[in-house]
Amino acid sequence: MKRSFLFGSLIFCLGTAFAQSNVIKANLSKLTSLKAELAYERTFLKKFSAQVGFTTQIPTANIPGGGNLAKNALEASGISNFKYTGYAITPEVRFYLSPIKGSPKGIYLSAFGRYGNRVFNMTLNDTSNTTNSNLDARMTIKGIGGGLMLGHQWIIAKHVSIDFYIIGFGFNRHDVKLTAADSKYSKESYADWANSINTTPQEDNDLFSTPRATADGQSITITAGGALPIIRSLGFNIGVAF
Repeated sequence: MKRSFLFGSLIFCLGTAFAQSNVIKANLSKLTSLKAELAYERTFLKKFSAQVGFTTQIPTANIPGGGNLAKNALEASGISNFKYTGYAITPEVRFYLSPIKGSPKGIYLSAFGRYGNRVFNMTLNDTSNTTNSNLDARMTIKGIGGGLMLGHQWIIAKHVSIDFYIIGFGFNRHDVKLTAADSKYSKESYADWANSINTTPQEDNDLFSTPRATADGQSITITAGGALPIIRSLGFNIGVAF
């Protein structure tokens, strides 16, 4: 009887110690910008947890959240057949501040990193020459960075997770690459275009590097880089804890 009681107590203690040590959640607020985000969180100490999130951009023919204003701006700029896709990976470590609740419950401070890759495919209508060319263009924006965030997670009825991002800031280093090509363009046209970009004076900018262009006779490639702030706030996640 005593052994059974000790064995049962041990199982209960182990179950309590590791209860709700895993959380799988979806970020519902990302849906407003046509993104789908899932995250997995795992506690590893009383006050610490690690989380990794994966975000994918649902393919769209407009700039997310831009509405008709962005659509009209694209058309006015001579851009058609616009398509935007991409993904991001966000690992983070959380420190839960409550002296009583412990991870993964209560208010927390998060240190996060982020890697993202966004792809824009489009057609550029060039009316500056007699050929009225339509260039097939592809722009990629790759970024890596990180920051800090304050949030709060509730565990309701032992298994329902509500995770709210209060406010977070950081910086991302971005590398931008645009490649455009059209069979109507001559080798000299690509060279002149690249030379025009490389010789045009640029204003000093601490956030972005000066664009550089190269031409290979069949296409033009324009590259630039820079740093942009990350604002990570008002995110609403719901999931399951186990």
